[in-house]
Amino acid sequence: AVVGSCASGYDPATNLIGDIIYTNTEIQDKGENGKLQYFWEAFPVKIGRNGNEPGSSNTKTTYMFTYMDADERRPSLEMLMEDYWKILPEYQPSISDPETDLDVHRVLFAYFPTYKDSPLKPQWSRVLGVGDASGIQSPLSFGGFGALTRHLDRITGAVSDALENSLLHKDDLAEINAYTPNLSATWM
Repeated sequence: AVVGSCASGYDPATNLIGDIIYTNTEIQDKGENGKLQYFWEAFPVKIGRNGNEPGSSNTKTTYMFTYMDADERRPSLEMLMEDYWKILPEYQPSISDPETDLDVHRVLFAYFPTYKDSPLKPQWSRVLGVGDASGIQSPLSFGGFGALTRHLDRITGAVSDALENSLLHKDDLAEINAYTPNLSATWM
């Protein structure tokens, strides 16, 4: 699950680079809802365009995410969003109260499903799922984007070989995102 926002009001001097998969809190014990480890990501906004240099923008996008199974007792997105607003100043100490310090432009909240029987096999010839659509997963990000970037060189070469050798039947394409046995050890 992921929750987050894009907002202005951060100290521009702290808005130079982004974070990917950062954690700064202990495991959160949610009682009957389970235990969760929160991870953060942050990305500066409005820099690199129109001559805006790093450190010139007070706007950033921040996400807090966690991994959990689909048990109905797990925390709701509302509960996760409440934790996000509460813990955000610990992660971004240039603010102390998100409600008064930030001008929120948009809010994001979502569940991202993953699959134990992964990756998903192509259903049609000449069509290859990539990213989230492929069901390919990574031990760090679980979702498709992280797994795609981790395996980009291998997948690019495999797609090129498939095209050059007319190996476009769904069974041939299934070999591009083949099952990775070392992932089975990472399931919670």
